[in-house]
Amino acid sequence: MQSYFAVALCVGLAACSSPEEKARGHFERGLAAQARGAHAEAMIELRSALQNDPNSAETHYRLALSLLETKRFGPGVWELDEAIRLEPKNLDARIRRAW
Repeated sequence: MQSYFAVALCVGLAACSSPEEKARGHFERGLAAQARGAHAEAMIELRSALQNDPNSAETHYRLALSLLETKRFGPGVWELDEAIRLEPKNLDARIRRAW
């Protein structure tokens, strides 16, 4: 019975998180996955972050890095374009887009 209460409490707390908090959690897990070289996992987390914060230039940029690393050039370039559109001064995104 206590385990059901613990699960319900966890689910309830997750439901109370703001979209920004959810986005931040997914973003951080995505960065950790990228650091380990787990790009498939990173893409899942970063896409989840974008569902909660679609205007995050940094998240689009990080997703682009994983897409490009896994040779998904079309979607990777699209994500770079989104990162640049949202943050025109992102030089890293512009440089990667240029090649």
